[in-house]
Amino acid sequence: MGGSVSMKKLCVIGDPISYSMSPVIHNAVIRAMGLKNIYYEKIRVKKEDLGNFIISMRKNGIIGMNITHPHKETVIKYLDQLTDEAKKIGAVNTVFMKDGMLFGANTDVTGFLRSLHENFIDIKDKKVLILGAGGAAKAVVSAVFNDAGSIVILNRTIERAEEISEKTGKRIRAGGLNEIEEEIEETEILINCTPLGMKGVYENLSPVDPEILNSDITVIDTVYNPVKTKLLREAEKRGSRTINGIEMFIHQAAESLRIWTGKDPPINVMRDSLRRCLIEHSSYRFYGNR
Repeated sequence: MGGSVSMKKLCVIGDPISYSMSPVIHNAVIRAMGLKNIYYEKIRVKKEDLGNFIISMRKNGIIGMNITHPHKETVIKYLDQLTDEAKKIGAVNTVFMKDGMLFGANTDVTGFLRSLHENFIDIKDKKVLILGAGGAAKAVVSAVFNDAGSIVILNRTIERAEEISEKTGKRIRAGGLNEIEEEIEETEILINCTPLGMKGVYENLSPVDPEILNSDITVIDTVYNPVKTKLLREAEKRGSRTINGIEMFIHQAAESLRIWTGKDPPINVMRDSLRRCLIEHSSYRFYGNR
């Protein structure tokens, strides 16, 4: 009789994590690709437990993981090496094992750039206003840095925004969220990289007073669940073009799977599985982006 085959685990960790759709799209595409004995789950890991969890990864059969809020930066100190891009950005959303070592990578940049492409967004010479200064914001800054005309990053804690500005040789202006009204006047693309609007405790919150939004601004939210955050709903009412976080989420996940498996996942399977799940669990129907 043959011995039992051990399951290989993939996971996403964060806090909160209950509303993550990562297992939905990953397990759907794992089945579609015919990958045997691999499954993907979501695990809540509190800040104080992060170090022990990463250490235990080696023992628990976990071959890779995604990292989400609030661990994208703090996880770095528990890893052996970073890819060049993750090192440059200063944030990790994908962990993989190689030669017994834990590597950190960042696929958010690829995910965001492909989202811009899918939605026909041209940032060339545009004024870009980024809200937030965490791991997602760092990836977005890296994605738009070479093409944007100017970039402003605003954050509740100004020092965090200033750290990002310093890394770019102060080519990015940093400030506090209380400066949104002043900065939005000439903004052409507004990108929310805060968790405000995310399903759960932040769902009824928006980082922007809706009265200052207008039809000249393209509003992008990196949050994907719900499909239309409070920010996007308010922006639509004022005639703004809005882009949700769906495509960024799908493409960063696809890039993570390429890292873990060395294979190209079928994007349409990921997109369709996510669409079905969001329709089932959300009051917003999914019609794509405006």
